[in-house]
Amino acid sequence: NLVAGGKAEPFIVVTMNNQQYSKGPGHQGPDWDFSLIEEDFIKYVLPYTERHYHVCTYASGRAFAGLSMGGATTSNMLLYHPELFSYYGIWSYANVDGSLGPAGIEDKQNQARIEGRDVRIMLAAGLWDFGLEAVREFGAYLREIGLGHKFLIVPAAHDWECWKLIFAEAAEKFFWK
Repeated sequence: NLVAGGKAEPFIVVTMNNQQYSKGPGHQGPDWDFSLIEEDFIKYVLPYTERHYHVCTYASGRAFAGLSMGGATTSNMLLYHPELFSYYGIWSYANVDGSLGPAGIEDKQNQARIEGRDVRIMLAAGLWDFGLEAVREFGAYLREIGLGHKFLIVPAAHDWECWKLIFAEAAEKFFWK
């Protein structure tokens, strides 16, 4: 509807089902092996998309966004692969499982990878979203390493209403603006 109404540019959305990357029972912390998710995306999903669809192959024309576990994946993509995209939408969760913390060696590496890149970051969550605190913590971390970002809170929980509102805001006012 946003494209039809002239409020957003046409774009292709690619979604992934990463359920197979669970670390399994008994694992402490987030239950996802983000390194395998990133590897799958970079080695297989992105090349497949570029071969089969008319899409941008340069960072300034691409965005990576996700909600809930996808928000955590997006936070990792921003920190570890900032060369791939210029727009990052981290929604309803972020990866703050202890790997991020007060200025340490990893912070300096993250900062160095992102420094000088034209990245735009949108953090968002619902007002009653259990992922809101993780998103806020990630925002504080980004400020620590010198990265600005847009922050949006919508009147919703950790649900499709939340993500519909966030996605509409991102499509209309954030991506490619």
